[in-house]
Amino acid sequence: MPAANNNIEKLIKVFDATATRYLSELEEEGEVCEVSIKVIQRLRGLSH
Repeated sequence: MPAANNNIEKLIKVFDATATRYLSELEEEGEVCEVSIKVIQRLRGLSH
C-alpha cells in the first residue's frame, strides 16, 4: 500500500499518517480493497 498511500497523500494534500488512516478506514468499511494506479490517475483527472 505505500505507493498508493503516497499518491493519495499528494492527491488530497494530506500528511502520510492521514492518508494511511483514510485508506485504512475505507478498507475497514469495505469501500476499497485495493487502489490501483489507474484509479489514482482518474482521480487526478477529476481534481483538475
